[in-house]
Amino acid sequence: LNINNLQLLILGNCQSREENPFVVLGVCPEAPLEEIKHARKQRILFLHPDKRGVENNPIKKVQLQRVREAFNRTQE
Repeated sequence: LNINNLQLLILGNCQSREENPFVVLGVCPEAPLEEIKHARKQRILFLHPDKRGVENNPIKKVQLQRVREAFNRTQE
């Protein structure tokens, strides 16, 4: 599996439409910035390969990228 096929497998057809960044982060759209940052940190700690011993796990890499992109989109 290459990374594009893996993303399609994980996300389905979600790549063709915008994902709601608040859903990815698990917070409501009205959440204060501190709550959004905390949710991002918790998800990154859970998915990060150095923290969970999931080195070279392509699924976790894609999920981690989704969290990073979602956080960036909430800051726009």
